[in-house]
Amino acid sequence: MKSYYKNIDGKITAKSIIEDLYNSKYVLYEFIKRDLKILYTQSIFGPIFYILFPLLQCGVFNFIINKFSGKTEIIDSTFIELLICLIFWNLFSSNLVRGCGILIENFKIIKKLYIPRLIFYITPFFSSFVTFIIQLFFFISIYLFFNENISIIDFSLKKFIVFLFLIFYVFVLYFSGSLFVSSISIKYRDLVYLVKFMIQILLFLSPVLYSLSSLDELSRLIIGLNPFSLVPELARWIFFDNNIYLNLIVYNLIFTFFFFILSMYLFIKNEKNIADLL
Repeated sequence: MKSYYKNIDGKITAKSIIEDLYNSKYVLYEFIKRDLKILYTQSIFGPIFYILFPLLQCGVFNFIINKFSGKTEIIDSTFIELLICLIFWNLFSSNLVRGCGILIENFKIIKKLYIPRLIFYITPFFSSFVTFIIQLFFFISIYLFFNENISIIDFSLKKFIVFLFLIFYVFVLYFSGSLFVSSISIKYRDLVYLVKFMIQILLFLSPVLYSLSSLDELSRLIIGLNPFSLVPELARWIFFDNNIYLNLIVYNLIFTFFFFILSMYLFIKNEKNIADLL
């Protein structure tokens, strides 16, 4: 099977990839619409489930944390912090699990149609972004209710830009991880199941249930090396003015950038053989 991407002097260029994605924007739209129909068609609770799910997560984790810390409040600042961190975590983890096996999931389409393979990775994120928006509005309503002295006006332009960057960063991190694993899992399919197990461990190795400031220096360094640690820490800074560690943030950004380059390289290298290997 020939590669769909255009070659210039025998090389696939970033420009050709972007052009191919743009020319296939209607295919992307149809894929997103298909995913949304699957999510909400014949659903009893509909969007309500996506509000209840992070609430149940927060309730369980907050109960455990309060038991260890001796707190008695049901909904406190810890609960609200957990909620926004888990909303971002669910956006990342659910997409990563699906993205790692996305080529296997769509192998029938891949064998029949010549469309940019990257569309298969973009689709899940945009589909789940609807769920993210629903959960985010619910979080903001709870946040404002329990912080009566705070209003939307209090959020500076800088924090708003950082918030938008967080969403983009989560996408890049998910996109890179999915490309990297799926490029290998075409040959070694057991790797997809290993990712599902590893993602559960990663939750406890990320500052989602706790902040980096609550750790000692060595533990903070080890956990901070996790590239996802940037997300909950900046989320806490945006909404709760927690301390941030710029050295760890810079490391996360550099690591994610080179991880993205590596993942794209592996994917492009194997792209023309994907249909034959599936």
